[in-house]
Amino acid sequence: MVGLFYVAFQVFTVDNVPGLFFAYAAGLVLGVGGPLVHVAIVQRRSLAELGFTRQRLPETLVLAVVLASIQAALTLPKVGFGAPEEWLPLLGMALAVGAFEAVFFRAYVIAVLEPTIGTIGAVAASAGLYAMYHVGYGMTLGEMTFLFGLGIVYVVAYLTVRNVLVICPLLTPLGGFLTPRPPGRSRCR
Repeated sequence: MVGLFYVAFQVFTVDNVPGLFFAYAAGLVLGVGGPLVHVAIVQRRSLAELGFTRQRLPETLVLAVVLASIQAALTLPKVGFGAPEEWLPLLGMALAVGAFEAVFFRAYVIAVLEPTIGTIGAVAASAGLYAMYHVGYGMTLGEMTFLFGLGIVYVVAYLTVRNVLVICPLLTPLGGFLTPRPPGRSRCR
């Protein structure tokens, strides 16, 4: 899964949009489909345990809009949008990665770890795994520390309503627009 996103970032560029979107789609199928299959088929548990539910939908949507508005206010002014061919592939990546992160790092990690190590341990593990996952993006220790804190914010938001819609598709994809890019490379890396 992480390897597919690495290929999307490092190998494919706006010059190879079909390859770029194939890598995103394959990563999304594995990163979201894997946990869904594991919980629903292997463990024979409800997908509601992964935050796929209509319960608490009004609170979920209000919290999602509030959190996304805050992140948009902090993120979007720092982004220089060029022509659509520069930012459209990045938007696709942001949505795919956002869905993966919401399902895997929040819902799945919590569903698997909370029964055995408790809520606090599962929150710390979720945030830690989320931060370590960004090593492949070339993040510094300071950036990874920030991501650990952000991971805690995201998982607490998820735990507040136990619905993945609270953080995806509105909140987590916004961070994709700030992904560091090597000099001379497109926004899509």
